Amino acid sequence: MRLPRLQFTVRRMMLAVALAGGVFEVALVKGRRELFNRRVADCLLWERCLGDAADHWKSKWDDERNLAEYAKERGLHDSASDWVRVAEEYRSLWLTARGRFEHATEVRRCWERVAAHPWESPPTELPHPEQTCGQFGSPTSIIVTDGL
Repeated sequence: MRLPRLQFTVRRMMLAVALAGGVFEVALVKGRRELFNRRVADCLLWERCLGDAADHWKSKWDDERNLAEYAKERGLHDSASDWVRVAEEYRSLWLTARGRFEHATEVRRCWERVAAHPWESPPTELPHPEQTCGQFGSPTSIIVTDGL
Protein backbone atom coordinates (compact mmCIF):
# COMPACT_ATOMS: atom_id res chain seq x y z
CA MET A 1 0.00 0.00 0.00
CA ARG A 2 1.37 3.36 -1.01
CA LEU A 3 1.21 6.42 1.19
CA PRO A 4 -0.05 9.56 -0.44
CA ARG A 5 2.69 11.95 -1.50
CA LEU A 6 2.90 15.19 0.46
CA GLN A 7 2.08 18.17 -1.73
CA PHE A 8 4.63 21.00 -1.74
CA THR A 9 2.47 24.13 -1.35
CA VAL A 10 3.14 27.72 -0.38
CA ARG A 11 1.00 27.37 2.74
CA ARG A 12 3.01 24.39 3.99
CA MET A 13 6.25 26.17 3.18
CA MET A 14 5.14 29.23 5.19
CA LEU A 15 4.23 26.96 8.11
CA ALA A 16 7.66 25.26 7.98
CA VAL A 17 9.46 28.62 7.93
CA ALA A 18 7.36 29.91 10.84
CA LEU A 19 8.11 26.78 12.92
CA ALA A 20 11.83 27.02 12.17
CA GLY A 21 11.82 30.71 13.10
CA GLY A 22 10.06 29.92 16.37
CA VAL A 23 12.61 27.25 17.25
CA PHE A 24 15.51 29.60 16.54
CA GLU A 25 13.90 32.42 18.55
CA VAL A 26 13.43 30.15 21.57
CA ALA A 27 17.10 29.12 21.35
CA LEU A 28 18.16 32.78 21.08
CA VAL A 29 16.05 33.83 24.08
CA LYS A 30 17.41 30.94 26.17
CA GLY A 31 20.98 31.96 25.31
CA ARG A 32 20.32 35.59 26.16
CA ARG A 33 18.67 34.61 29.44
CA GLU A 34 21.73 32.52 30.39
CA LEU A 35 24.07 35.38 29.49
CA PHE A 36 22.05 37.92 31.48
CA ASN A 37 21.80 35.58 34.47
CA ARG A 38 25.61 35.14 34.40
CA ARG A 39 25.93 38.92 34.48
CA VAL A 40 23.55 39.05 37.47
CA ALA A 41 25.68 36.41 39.22
CA ASP A 42 28.82 38.49 38.53
CA CYS A 43 27.09 41.53 39.99
CA LEU A 44 26.05 39.56 43.07
CA LEU A 45 29.65 38.50 43.63
CA TRP A 46 30.84 42.11 43.32
CA GLU A 47 28.07 43.31 45.58
CA ARG A 48 28.90 40.73 48.25
CA CYS A 49 32.64 41.51 48.18
CA LEU A 50 32.15 45.26 48.25
CA GLY A 51 29.55 44.94 51.01
CA ASP A 52 32.00 42.91 53.10
CA ALA A 53 34.68 45.54 52.54
CA ALA A 54 32.29 48.32 53.57
CA ASP A 55 31.33 46.40 56.72
CA HIS A 56 35.00 45.92 57.56
CA TRP A 57 35.85 49.61 57.25
CA LYS A 58 32.73 50.55 59.23
CA SER A 59 33.78 48.30 62.12
CA LYS A 60 37.33 49.70 62.00
CA TRP A 61 35.94 53.23 62.06
CA ASP A 62 33.70 52.39 65.03
CA ASP A 63 36.62 50.82 66.91
CA GLU A 64 38.90 53.81 66.40
CA ARG A 65 36.12 56.23 67.35
CA ASN A 66 35.54 54.31 70.57
CA LEU A 67 39.28 54.36 71.33
CA ALA A 68 39.39 58.11 70.74
CA GLU A 69 36.44 58.67 73.09
CA TYR A 70 38.07 56.47 75.71
CA ALA A 71 41.34 58.40 75.42
CA LYS A 72 39.47 61.73 75.78
CA GLU A 73 37.71 60.46 78.90
CA ARG A 74 41.05 59.43 80.42
CA GLY A 75 42.71 62.72 79.52
CA LEU A 76 45.12 61.24 76.96
CA HIS A 77 44.77 64.08 74.45
CA ASP A 78 47.79 63.19 72.31
CA SER A 79 46.56 59.63 71.82
CA ALA A 80 43.02 60.85 71.32
CA SER A 81 44.00 63.14 68.46
CA ASP A 82 45.90 60.29 66.78
CA TRP A 83 42.91 58.00 67.11
CA VAL A 84 40.57 60.69 65.80
CA ARG A 85 42.83 61.11 62.73
CA VAL A 86 42.94 57.36 62.13
CA ALA A 87 39.18 57.12 62.69
CA GLU A 88 38.60 59.79 60.02
CA GLU A 89 40.79 57.87 57.58
CA TYR A 90 38.77 54.73 58.25
CA ARG A 91 35.58 56.75 57.81
CA SER A 92 36.70 57.95 54.37
CA LEU A 93 37.56 54.35 53.40
CA TRP A 94 34.14 53.22 54.63
CA LEU A 95 32.35 55.93 52.64
CA THR A 96 34.28 54.97 49.50
CA ALA A 97 33.50 51.28 49.96
CA ARG A 98 29.84 52.04 50.68
CA GLY A 99 29.59 54.12 47.50
CA ARG A 100 31.09 51.28 45.46
CA PHE A 101 28.67 48.84 47.09
CA GLU A 102 25.68 51.04 46.22
CA HIS A 103 26.92 51.34 42.64
CA ALA A 104 27.27 47.54 42.39
CA THR A 105 23.71 47.20 43.71
CA GLU A 106 22.39 49.55 41.02
CA VAL A 107 24.24 47.63 38.29
CA ARG A 108 22.83 44.32 39.60
CA ARG A 109 19.28 45.71 39.58
CA CYS A 110 19.71 46.86 35.97
CA TRP A 111 20.84 43.39 34.91
CA GLU A 112 18.01 41.73 36.85
CA ARG A 113 15.47 43.84 34.96
CA VAL A 114 17.05 42.83 31.66
CA ALA A 115 17.28 39.15 32.67
CA ALA A 116 13.57 39.14 33.49
CA HIS A 117 12.75 40.11 29.87
CA PRO A 118 15.41 38.50 27.63
CA TRP A 119 13.26 38.85 24.50
CA GLU A 120 13.51 42.65 24.70
CA SER A 121 16.56 44.59 23.60
CA PRO A 122 18.70 45.74 26.55
CA PRO A 123 19.32 49.47 26.87
CA THR A 124 22.50 50.64 25.17
CA GLU A 125 23.76 52.39 28.32
CA LEU A 126 23.50 49.20 30.40
CA PRO A 127 26.81 48.84 32.26
CA HIS A 128 28.78 45.61 32.06
CA PRO A 129 29.66 44.32 35.54
CA GLU A 130 33.34 43.92 34.68
CA GLN A 131 33.59 47.46 33.32
CA THR A 132 31.84 49.13 36.23
CA CYS A 133 32.82 47.07 39.25
CA GLY A 134 35.95 45.58 37.71
CA GLN A 135 37.76 48.88 38.09
CA PHE A 136 38.18 47.98 41.77
CA GLY A 137 40.08 44.74 41.02
CA SER A 138 38.76 41.23 40.74
CA PRO A 139 36.17 40.21 43.33
CA THR A 140 38.36 37.41 44.64
CA SER A 141 41.30 39.78 45.10
CA ILE A 142 39.46 42.25 47.31
CA ILE A 143 41.45 41.49 50.42
CA VAL A 144 40.57 43.76 53.27
CA THR A 145 43.73 45.28 54.66
CA ASP A 146 44.21 48.26 56.91
CA GLY A 147 46.40 50.06 54.40
CA LEU A 148 47.44 52.66 56.98
